[in-house]
Amino acid sequence: VVHRLYDYDIAVICALKEERDAVKKFLLDVKVLKIDYDNDIYYVGYFMKDDKKIRVVISYANQMGMVAATSLTTKIINNFTPKYMVMTGITGGTKPDKMNFGDVIVALSSWDYRAGKDIRKEDQAKHLNTINTIDIDTNMISYCRHLAEDTNTLNAIKESFTEGDKPEEDLQLLLGPVVSGASVVTDPQIVQDVLNNQHREVLGIEMEIYGMYYASSWALKPHPKIIAVKGVSDFADSDKGDKYHAYASYTSAKVFEVLAKNYFEYDN
Repeated sequence: VVHRLYDYDIAVICALKEERDAVKKFLLDVKVLKIDYDNDIYYVGYFMKDDKKIRVVISYANQMGMVAATSLTTKIINNFTPKYMVMTGITGGTKPDKMNFGDVIVALSSWDYRAGKDIRKEDQAKHLNTINTIDIDTNMISYCRHLAEDTNTLNAIKESFTEGDKPEEDLQLLLGPVVSGASVVTDPQIVQDVLNNQHREVLGIEMEIYGMYYASSWALKPHPKIIAVKGVSDFADSDKGDKYHAYASYTSAKVFEVLAKNYFEYDN
């Protein structure tokens, strides 16, 4: 019997190149790593924590969506056996009255909000939901709750962004469910339907997190600890645009960096 051990400390996947590049900027000695039997391209680098190198591998999927995220997560776990499996990037927010552009959402749980059964009853089409949630563990929740109250660090993250537009409001770290689906959402009615009929506290709607969480939970052992931290770039409506993409990618990557350096626990 072969018992696998953790190899890399952290693996990060993203849906877009710009999201991956935001993380790469915070790593030291970044190098490309091509694996002969794998068509995906990986970058490896490290953080320093005290006198320890925290080894990180990062990649982004060749297309958006849960299927691509699931495939990439499975491969990166098989290839690198990371202790932590992380997703960073951007998401649509669901509560414009409670969050601002660039605020970072920690996905405490995720599910496919379109899973279920489509029926027709009395000439009306109806969708019956099937909600299968995957949750992060309580240690990860505790780390994020502490960081959410560290306003000095969050303010420093906002102030350190100098490469584009950012909102006037203070940066927040928010914790709650984030749901995944197969398409980009620009219809607020879809968001409202999720809030009304699935979970009123859903904070984000995007296309990949559930795939990463599912693949990690069913990966070869040892399973990695999972977390997704995504910055709000829009509110899933007709005003969806790119103005805050760079800022949201940056805040997501920086929150990940703070968690990795100050909160994650590593083997000696």
